[in-house]
Amino acid sequence: MISVGICNTLTTISLVTLCFASASLADEKLSSAEATYRIIESQVKNDWDRLANGKPLDADNAMPLVFYNRAVVIAMCTEEAPPEDGNLEKTRANQQCISAKLKEINDVMQLVSNTPPDKRERVSDCVTRGHDNKNELRFPPYEFLRNPSAQLFDFKMIHECILAMTH
Repeated sequence: MISVGICNTLTTISLVTLCFASASLADEKLSSAEATYRIIESQVKNDWDRLANGKPLDADNAMPLVFYNRAVVIAMCTEEAPPEDGNLEKTRANQQCISAKLKEINDVMQLVSNTPPDKRERVSDCVTRGHDNKNELRFPPYEFLRNPSAQLFDFKMIHECILAMTH
C-alpha cells in the first residue's frame, strides 16, 4: 500500500499552469477542468517518473490511483474555485479546495488500511459505491497511469459511508 501522505509529497501545480488552462478554453471549447486536466499531464508525468523511479508496478500498487485522482482533483478544483492571476482570495480558495480533496483521499486510505478484518467486506462495498464512473469518462486516465488500480473515486462519499458503517 502506498504511503498515506503521498498526496502531500507531490509537486503543487503552479498558478501559471492553471491560468494558462483557463486561457486555452476558447481554442478547444473545453471546460476549465478538462483543459486543466490536459495541461497538467506533463507535470503529473514528471512527478510520476520521479516517484516511480522507472520500476514496473504490479496491479496492486496504489500509485496510479493516487496520481490519477490527484490530477482530477486539481482539474475539478480549477472549475469549482478558479484561481485568478493577481486575485489572492480566489487563488487561496483554489488551493483550499485542492488541499481539502487531497485530505479526503488520505483520510480514506488511512481508514481502509486500518479497517479490522471483520469490516473489510463492508468497507469494500463503500469503495465500490464510490467509484466515479461519470467523471472517469470525462477524465480518462493518462496513458502512463493506465493500470487496473487507476480508477476515479468520490472519496468524500466513501469516507462518509465508512464512517456511517463504523459508528
